[in-house]
Amino acid sequence: EADSADMMASAPLNASYVVVNFGGLTGQRGDDIGKTEWMLRLVNAGGTDELVDAVGSRYAVGEQDHEWVDQDEFLSPEGDVVIDHEAPFKLLNSTLFKLSFADFDCVRTESRRPPGYDRARGSVLHPEA
Repeated sequence: EADSADMMASAPLNASYVVVNFGGLTGQRGDDIGKTEWMLRLVNAGGTDELVDAVGSRYAVGEQDHEWVDQDEFLSPEGDVVIDHEAPFKLLNSTLFKLSFADFDCVRTESRRPPGYDRARGSVLHPEA
């Protein structure tokens, strides 16, 4: 989390705030957790040292000063994003996961479901998340 905060606060991002789109309460499947697989692919795409934003601007992130990520460490063996008892350790400990699911284990989204039921993914949050 400290590394994430430092990266977001430094140039070129200079972010003071972060907005996370979370659909677990409403059932919105296109939220940021649902896009984790694509985020991992973008990080690994092309072996480049640049991040490309939505309008095509390029931001250099340095010469190999970051590690490429292994998608298998964040996804289920089937290649899916899961948040239940099968959730990978790396996903559970990611900043995005922590921001999305903060105190969600206490939220009841449906009357016949246990607290922590994610309506977008149709499963209950990992008990140790």
